[in-house]
Amino acid sequence: MFHVAVLLGEEKILSHFLSSKK
Repeated sequence: MFHVAVLLGEEKILSHFLSSKK
Protein backbone atom coordinates (compact mmCIF):
# COMPACT_ATOMS: atom_id res chain seq x y z
CA MET A 1 0.00 0.00 0.00
CA PHE A 2 2.79 2.40 0.94
CA HIS A 3 4.70 1.84 -2.31
CA VAL A 4 1.50 2.73 -4.18
CA ALA A 5 1.28 6.08 -2.40
CA VAL A 6 4.95 6.70 -3.20
CA LEU A 7 4.36 5.99 -6.88
CA LEU A 8 1.36 8.33 -6.93
CA GLY A 9 3.36 11.02 -5.16
CA GLU A 10 6.26 10.58 -7.58
CA GLU A 11 3.94 10.85 -10.56
CA LYS A 12 2.42 14.02 -9.11
CA ILE A 13 5.88 15.50 -8.48
CA LEU A 14 7.07 14.56 -11.98
CA SER A 15 3.94 16.09 -13.50
CA HIS A 16 4.44 19.30 -11.51
CA PHE A 17 8.15 19.41 -12.42
CA LEU A 18 7.40 18.96 -16.13
CA SER A 19 4.69 21.60 -15.97
CA SER A 20 7.04 24.02 -14.21
CA LYS A 21 9.86 23.27 -16.66
CA LYS A 22 7.61 23.92 -19.64
